[in-house]
Amino acid sequence: MLFIFSARIQLCKQFHGLLIKLEMLYPGLTQRLSDLQALLLFWLEILLFHWIELGTLCFLGLML
Repeated sequence: MLFIFSARIQLCKQFHGLLIKLEMLYPGLTQRLSDLQALLLFWLEILLFHWIELGTLCFLGLML
């Protein structure tokens, strides 16, 4: 278990190092990636709430 946790930490450090190198090559890249992630999460939330609302309406329709 400790080995897996250690491997994950090492992988995160390598990924962070890669992002730093990419940021040096392409200034503003990490900000754009962050914005893209926020946009994807926004649409995921909209879809999730839509399906929850649709499920609730169907449930209420069945109850009536």
